[in-house]
Amino acid sequence: MKKFINCKYHHILIMVEFKVLSQRRKYLLEQIGAAADEIKQIDELLALLQSSVKKDCFL
Repeated sequence: MKKFINCKYHHILIMVEFKVLSQRRKYLLEQIGAAADEIKQIDELLALLQSSVKKDCFL
């Protein structure tokens, strides 16, 4: 009986850890997506700045 209780308890801990890690993974993927969008916006702004410098300075 004690082994069954320990096994059941262990199973519950594994399921909780799985849920926590799944949520953390989801959060990190959302953060990566947001960072990728921000990087894309920065790249676009840098391209605009670079083109305006070339026009203004005849580079």
